[in-house]
Amino acid sequence: MNDWQWRARIDTDTDPPSTLGAGFLIDPQRVLTCAHVVAGLTSVRVSFPGGPEGLQAAVVPLTRWAQLGDHGDMTLVRLEAPTTVSPARFAQQEGTYWAGELRAGGFRLGFERTGSYVTLRSAPDMTLAREWWQLDVDQDRPERLAQGFSGAAVY
Repeated sequence: MNDWQWRARIDTDTDPPSTLGAGFLIDPQRVLTCAHVVAGLTSVRVSFPGGPEGLQAAVVPLTRWAQLGDHGDMTLVRLEAPTTVSPARFAQQEGTYWAGELRAGGFRLGFERTGSYVTLRSAPDMTLAREWWQLDVDQDRPERLAQGFSGAAVY
């Protein structure tokens, strides 16, 4: 497995499953995603492209998020059993704000199994409030943000 397999696809716990969005592994048993990705659900399936697929997981709310625009749009998804996939590595909190080219991996329509990537740009003056960060899609690249990118890590 490589260092990038922490990127996760979140699917419904139905047969067949439907893709809801993205997330990222933060330890061997927990995936972080947006609360709106799993709103109203108690269980989902998690897959790591190129790794384990269809892992059963429980939705564990972290905040009182209720609707789009509310602060705290994040939730944990707890895998039934630890995975062998290596978790994402986080930047230091005290580090310099990253400006320039960034990426996000999502699972938009047509790319649910493999995922696709979008190139993003930001700058230090694009911080919105304390938890939101404006990202612009790089117009020189063909990929665009779409349903299936919600919950993805930006790196």
